[in-house]
Amino acid sequence: MLTRESRRGFLSVLVGLLLWELLARLLLENELLIPPPSSVIRSFWKLSLNGELTRHLYATLFEFACGFTTACVVGVILGYFMGRYRWFDDLMDPWVAALYSIPVIAFVPFIIIWFGIGMLSKIIVVFKITAVAIMLNTAAGIKNIDPTLLELSRSLRLSPWEATYKIRFPAAIPYI
Repeated sequence: MLTRESRRGFLSVLVGLLLWELLARLLLENELLIPPPSSVIRSFWKLSLNGELTRHLYATLFEFACGFTTACVVGVILGYFMGRYRWFDDLMDPWVAALYSIPVIAFVPFIIIWFGIGMLSKIIVVFKITAVAIMLNTAAGIKNIDPTLLELSRSLRLSPWEATYKIRFPAAIPYI
């Protein structure tokens, strides 16, 4: 049974779709600008039946997976060094600030000019969107490790590598 809030939300979406359909049919001559929902559903059904939608979905998922995986690897490594070494954080700060503050839509023309419209340009867009956030969160996680844990690693005479994979990374995982 739907709650009152759910019914209101459903009704709101239904009225919005009907309004969109009517306005698109009555006011717009070209469906390419704002297609009515019925055209979207018809195209979705047709693309689903002939398998083209699945093919494009797989291509998009592959591009996302490549971009996000690369962003995770690069972001965690650079974020680790930013959190671990102040001098590296100072070197990276202007670059991270620039990448973070400029919207991805401003980079897209350059990415298309430099890399074309193929798969690589889409992977780079995904990378740009996600890498900075991963980098900043990793750096924050490394910087905010409980000092008691680091003192424990020194008292146990852990090597820097052991302290990293036994204490620093596990402690930073909630941030990452």
